[in-house]
Amino acid sequence: MPTRRSTEPDIQALRGLHLYHAKLSNSSMRVRLLLEEKGLVWTSHLLDATRQDNLDDGYLRINPTSLLPSLVHDGVVVTESNDILYHLEERFPEPRLSPVEESERAVMREWVDLAASSHPTTLKPWQYAVTGTRTKRPQDMERYRQLQSDPDLVAFHQRSLDGFTEAEIADAVQRNHAILARMEGALTGAPWLVGGYGLADIAWFPNVLLLDLLGFPTGDYPAVRRWLATARSRPTARSAIGRSPLRLPGWLLRPIVRVRKALPSRG
Repeated sequence: MPTRRSTEPDIQALRGLHLYHAKLSNSSMRVRLLLEEKGLVWTSHLLDATRQDNLDDGYLRINPTSLLPSLVHDGVVVTESNDILYHLEERFPEPRLSPVEESERAVMREWVDLAASSHPTTLKPWQYAVTGTRTKRPQDMERYRQLQSDPDLVAFHQRSLDGFTEAEIADAVQRNHAILARMEGALTGAPWLVGGYGLADIAWFPNVLLLDLLGFPTGDYPAVRRWLATARSRPTARSAIGRSPLRLPGWLLRPIVRVRKALPSRG
């Protein structure tokens, strides 16, 4: 787990839960959702990723990779959204949001880790292609290369600037369909992904919500759509993410009408 005690005195001195996050980041959304489900008191440090706030020196002292979100819990820094979910579930076990049975816990971890690991090849390329946005500004890429030790992440952000190819976008669409089909199988005859409502649902809700809001063709997945509507109606979802429908900024809304007609359906 990427957990460390900061060497910075002011970060060490932070008491309680401090979340550094972005409003429309799916990774941030799932952490906010779990905090609300647990009824925890937390301090919000909202960053504007479109202005590259996460490359500011103040945030880099918390997370040198610049990735969002990051949690500081009594001076301990936890990064990566899936690991933050595990940390909060372990430290604040009530209400319990992970299965009791070890076999179900293993399945839950598969879903949670997949939600975090798959979005660079599924949600993100498609999302940026649809909205015409970029993850980084050209003038910030050199600094980002110096900060980020993962070459795959550097390459991803450079491709975002250069523009994803049609083949990459088609691959992302296919991957999204494959995951939705897997979810459909798990949710057919069951209300939640693994047993009762829990970490697996919390991890995947923001991903599927963003796909749905941006017009991804989900009509072939009735169980997923039912699950999404149920998860979206929870009071915690409204407080953590926004009221229905989620209010998206104009730069995200403008391309949606065009792409809804152009998107391929399943298969």
